[in-house]
Amino acid sequence: MKELVDKLQGHTHYLLGFFCELLERYAYLEPMLFQEEVAKSFNSAKKGRGFDVILYSLFFECIQDVAKISMDKDKKTPSIENIMEGLSCKCARNMLREQFTKAKLNNSEDADESVRELCKRIKNKNKTERHKIFDNTYKSLVNQWDIFKTNQQIRTFCTIRDKLTAHLELKKVNGSYNFIDISKLNLKWGDLGKALSELQPIVRDLNLIIKNESFDFEYTESSFKKNGRLFWGKDTTKEWRE
Repeated sequence: MKELVDKLQGHTHYLLGFFCELLERYAYLEPMLFQEEVAKSFNSAKKGRGFDVILYSLFFECIQDVAKISMDKDKKTPSIENIMEGLSCKCARNMLREQFTKAKLNNSEDADESVRELCKRIKNKNKTERHKIFDNTYKSLVNQWDIFKTNQQIRTFCTIRDKLTAHLELKKVNGSYNFIDISKLNLKWGDLGKALSELQPIVRDLNLIIKNESFDFEYTESSFKKNGRLFWGKDTTKEWRE
């Protein structure tokens, strides 16, 4: 059982790191999708094609990575699907539950005040109260994950990964072979940002109950977005996610 707990902790560590890399890439993509001035500055005959190549490459790379870190079932992949399956083992969960009651929660010195306050409150709880925090967090995780993995959005992402980006699938239609028709998948630019927002609390809570560590996504994402705005020459606090 210790081997499973060690695996869950190792996979959660790399899940968090990979998810942060995904958020950073999206921070550079988001202005391309939603900031009109950015697109206009690259709409000339010489630059327009290059802008579109970068935009679509980044967009579909991020779509593929969301599908990969959430739904991949290869046992060696640190996906949320695999981690949640491991957490469903009651013996492993009880080991993590006991570790949670004894751990000194770690948080960054740069963390948001609300995150530091949360860690402080948990540190001051007794064993019974910490058990309750662990159980409630796990219950919330199960609910959040059930909602996320069954929605049409993630199914569309997986279809794109399986048939267009990670693999190529041709289908014979009316006597000729073609790729899947993306227009029929009802995919919108804003679906990617929505999926990332829904994954954040799941990744955060997995990190909390498995690694006994808090993580301040608000601070991290704010830094990434600032760098993305500066890259495109738009140092503004305006939000672009739609």
